[in-house]
Amino acid sequence: MPTVIFAGTVIDGTGRDPIKDRAIAIDGGRITDLHAASGFRRRNGDEWNCRHLTVLPGFIDAHVHLNFNAGPTNEDVIATLLKENDADLALRAIGNAQDALRAGVTTVRDCGGRGLVTFSVREAVAGGVVTGPRVLVCGMPITTTLGHCHYCGLIADGTDAARAAARAMCERGADFVKVMASGGMMTSTSDPLSSQYSLEALRAIVEVARQFRRPVAAHALNSETVRRAVDAGVDTIEHCLWQAPDWSFDPDEEVITKIASRRIYIGSTSSGIVRSMRPEATDAPDVQAEKRAAFSKRFQGERLMRSMGVPILIHTDAGVRHTPFREFSQAIECGAEGIGLTPVEAIRAVTQIPAEALGLGGEIGTIEAGKRADLIAVEGDVAADLTAVRRVRAVWRDGRLVMVDGRLVADRSAR
Repeated sequence: MPTVIFAGTVIDGTGRDPIKDRAIAIDGGRITDLHAASGFRRRNGDEWNCRHLTVLPGFIDAHVHLNFNAGPTNEDVIATLLKENDADLALRAIGNAQDALRAGVTTVRDCGGRGLVTFSVREAVAGGVVTGPRVLVCGMPITTTLGHCHYCGLIADGTDAARAAARAMCERGADFVKVMASGGMMTSTSDPLSSQYSLEALRAIVEVARQFRRPVAAHALNSETVRRAVDAGVDTIEHCLWQAPDWSFDPDEEVITKIASRRIYIGSTSSGIVRSMRPEATDAPDVQAEKRAAFSKRFQGERLMRSMGVPILIHTDAGVRHTPFREFSQAIECGAEGIGLTPVEAIRAVTQIPAEALGLGGEIGTIEAGKRADLIAVEGDVAADLTAVRRVRAVWRDGRLVMVDGRLVADRSAR
């Protein structure tokens, strides 16, 4: 049904300045035009009065774990993941996805879960069985014996096994391939400062993914692993922490130049643990100073890469400890402060840039004619006050209203 949204302000996701008093025309689930609101009238269809709100593209969280429970500790997250059956995991994933939708997230990319449950969740949302954000999945992440997230189930030791694992996920219908190229912080039997795969193995994974026309996302927490991921030709680097074996900051500007020139996308993680590093007004002055120094140090890699032209998106890692899906707005604020982004730049880092990184730049991520009408309306002037992203009042997905004031709108006729 034709729809028009009358917006007091539009931030279109491209990085351009906000524009006032726009009428966003929608038909067939896509934006057909942006008009000056003054005098615009549509004879048929729905009209939504958002003249007191700011309208933005739907947010994209390009790194989540839908069947993780965001518990208080790594051990709790893993224990819950292992004890739940597939039905439990599917219900948790759906609940998490809907919490993301309430926060204005209209697309999530699941970067690894236990088994193949997320494929069913993706299909349930796409088929209108449940209301949720668009879901992209990798299935199980490729990892080593006792490597990072080995409890998800896809173990591949060596080049041949890695190649076979990538093929298995692609043949199952994965939207992308995820490889744990380094160890990770939440898996005690892995080493975040060491690479889990050789350059040869990473290249084998990329080669298989290219055969299936699928992108590759590489988890990398140390400088050597980042180098290998870049040389292997991955599409996105998750977390991208430039850490040396002694935990010191170890950026490689030659590699960063390659990242920029090849337009490899970097995912900057604003998880709950990272957000807890930000100083709070209630902290004692010495605690504030200590936190401020640690917080600045945490984002020094992103600031350097940004200065060298690397495209950086903000994601949450939602589902890991202390990182509920409903808190996406906090990730935007945290990432903006840490990287040094203006509010308009921060919105681009959760809309246009991740859309491009996911290969969906022609479909979503900006408010432009021809794009899918994934839109959100928030209360406040986002360009002047980024905390306005906390106040999501309405969400549209493919032009259909799916959330109002935190309540999901389930339209079974859309099936």
